[in-house]
Amino acid sequence: MGGKTPFQLRITTPPSASLHLLPIVSLKIHFSDERQALIVNYVAANEDSPSISLGDIGNSESGVTQRNGNLNFIPGTTQVLYGTVSSAAAIELKVTLIIPEREERS
Repeated sequence: MGGKTPFQLRITTPPSASLHLLPIVSLKIHFSDERQALIVNYVAANEDSPSISLGDIGNSESGVTQRNGNLNFIPGTTQVLYGTVSSAAAIELKVTLIIPEREERS
């Protein structure tokens, strides 16, 4: 076994939440293995898309991986982050923590 395995992460914003009003500049996603956190940086897009392609996020020996995407947390919507994970052998990979990073204000 090995190679690239597809994955997807669905993030649903509750209908009553106003997360879209927060100045979130990135999401830091931690996994259950030894790999560094995946950082998804906010980049505005001309149109809202419910999905963000992360491409291949590497393996547990990869360094910090950064990707860009239109992170929008509109109430009642679901964003899908998808890509592939590289591994020489079969693994069980879980998301253990997602940290939204806010814009620093002075």
